[in-house]
Amino acid sequence: MTATPAADRYARALLALAAARGVVAPLTAEVTALQAACPADAFKSAPLAKILVNALQQRGGLQPLLRDFLRVVARRRQTQQLPAMLQAFLAQAAAQRGEITAEVETAVALSAAQQTQLQDFVKAHTSAHTVVLKTQLNPALLAGFKVTWGSQQLDASATGALARLHQQLSTPA
Repeated sequence: MTATPAADRYARALLALAAARGVVAPLTAEVTALQAACPADAFKSAPLAKILVNALQQRGGLQPLLRDFLRVVARRRQTQQLPAMLQAFLAQAAAQRGEITAEVETAVALSAAQQTQLQDFVKAHTSAHTVVLKTQLNPALLAGFKVTWGSQQLDASATGALARLHQQLSTPA
């Protein structure tokens, strides 16, 4: 999900308030739990009050800052943007911690050593202190992997190599 400029602004404001109150870590956990409790498509069809009731029942309450933030979002009729706001908040909080998430598609599962090598590779190409890998199996890659972090992508898959070869051969000399 790509954050809109408005979602980024709301996320920055929420992060600044959380930092000022010293609750970034607990708020990050709360936002993660809220995302897990409420699928993104729920924000498009259900009123925010219903979503909050479900989240409150599952979690036993929301932090005052998050509750107030959700009220502002509802009052400004921005509930459809809420999933992007929450995702942007989590991304900005991770960046503040020096953490980056790399999405990895592989043809076969990576060993622990391969995951460590991939984390070291991403660290070497970013300023991140910590790299979190989100792996997904994709047999269509045939072999190898694709890794994406930020706006960067490395395609070391057999499918990608074949596509590049096809492009080179089909381009007139």
